[in-house]
Amino acid sequence: PYLSRAIRCGRHRRGQMGTVSFSRLQRLVSAYLDEEAALAQRQAVSMMRHVWTNYEQRAFGKDELRPVSGIGANNWGGIGQTLVD
Repeated sequence: PYLSRAIRCGRHRRGQMGTVSFSRLQRLVSAYLDEEAALAQRQAVSMMRHVWTNYEQRAFGKDELRPVSGIGANNWGGIGQTLVD
């Protein structure tokens, strides 16, 4: 829902839209994509930390963490499949 910080409203008067040069547009798009990539990376790291922390606390050494009960289970031979995966 938030607009990128890279794209700002240009100066324009009522009824007039400013034109954007192609090179400026390329820079804006590049900055926007870089910002979106950084956001996606932060979200992915946050999700992995959340998953790993819960696995570590509730089922470390087990094959899997059951999502509803929150307990570990050995359904793959007890080799710590989540650790291997």
